[in-house]
Amino acid sequence: MHSAVDEVVCPKRSLEILDYLSEHDESNFSTIEDAVPTSSDVVTERLETLQEYGLVEREERSSRNVRYSLTQDGETFLTHLEEVDEFLQNSRGD
Repeated sequence: MHSAVDEVVCPKRSLEILDYLSEHDESNFSTIEDAVPTSSDVVTERLETLQEYGLVEREERSSRNVRYSLTQDGETFLTHLEEVDEFLQNSRGD
């Protein structure tokens, strides 16, 4: 039922990568890898999935200079997640 949500939101570190990119205009792979506590393989997999869904853009300036940035859709996605988070916090029965 929620396969796209499962692919983007559920995998460990996806939201951390999106949050990191939302705070930085663009970053190279090693900077993202340093900022997100996981293996380089996981960062690679998450970036590929986020690109597939149009949330992250990969710009290859040269063979050794690749930059990642949040797309407009990525920014919109994070805004909606913040709204969901706020809704859930407000609806808690604490």
